[in-house]
Amino acid sequence: MKTQVGTDVVLSDVHVSYSADTTDSEGFVLSEYRIGEATVLRIRHALATQLNDVGMQIWAGAMVLAELILADRADIQICGQHILELGAGTGLVSLCAAVAGAKSVVASDIAENMVLSLLHRNVLENNLAQTVTVRHIDLTDDNCVLFSASDLEPISNLIYEFKFSKLDFELFQSNCSIILAADIVYLDLVTYYLVKRLPQLLLKRNGGWESRTLFLSLEKRVQFSIQECAVTVPAWDFLLKTVKAMNADLTERITDDCADLAPDFPDIQIRMEQVDLTGVPQLFTVYERVKELEVWKFDLIFLNI
Repeated sequence: MKTQVGTDVVLSDVHVSYSADTTDSEGFVLSEYRIGEATVLRIRHALATQLNDVGMQIWAGAMVLAELILADRADIQICGQHILELGAGTGLVSLCAAVAGAKSVVASDIAENMVLSLLHRNVLENNLAQTVTVRHIDLTDDNCVLFSASDLEPISNLIYEFKFSKLDFELFQSNCSIILAADIVYLDLVTYYLVKRLPQLLLKRNGGWESRTLFLSLEKRVQFSIQECAVTVPAWDFLLKTVKAMNADLTERITDDCADLAPDFPDIQIRMEQVDLTGVPQLFTVYERVKELEVWKFDLIFLNI
């Protein structure tokens, strides 16, 4: 849950609590996360930011997804896999995937307000740069190489440093099997573009058609609607409605903007299933694992195959 403090200031203190005793010269908190007996991740992050900078905070959804990864369960095997994380923020999930034995991890976020620089700093300071690569991916950008065939000139030096290239795209297409995302569906615009991209992100051709798997953690943020005189979960409801609309378009063989799908595009539907978190140890004590914190698995169902 996001708490508003003052003008445009957001902090994740409702289910997450940190001591601000250890801060660096830039005002970032340096937190340690013990992973097993011998490994400690050190991550710099903010306690409170403006809305555009929330990627600099660590949210409870990232913690529960990281704990699921580290639990080494049969339904989310990370070891030896090539991973893409969307909206990686400070990098907790991507770094935990590397610790869990991922062969490679692309930790991506948008370039606004130095989120990528902080993410890259955390990768370097944990000596995981050989496994974790930082890249700029904006789900709302139709010109991103991940979503189009174009390879446009970068718009800033920051993006150039972390540019998602055609080579990255080719490696994603051939290698990536698991996509991770934590706490990225709180804004309807981002949720819309995430669902819009799902057929491209999940569809993999390896001889025949295959599906990648997306594990998405979220917190159902409950509100009381005065207009409806009822408790609502608007961000969650919008996600469900958008997935349903996308599946209807796929059934009609059209894209979300009513253009025809290519004839060789397979008949697919997006499937989402809740992941049972029973038995997943809570490694991080700074957050409260409330029942509204959930992890969902997305993949594709192939029809007529």
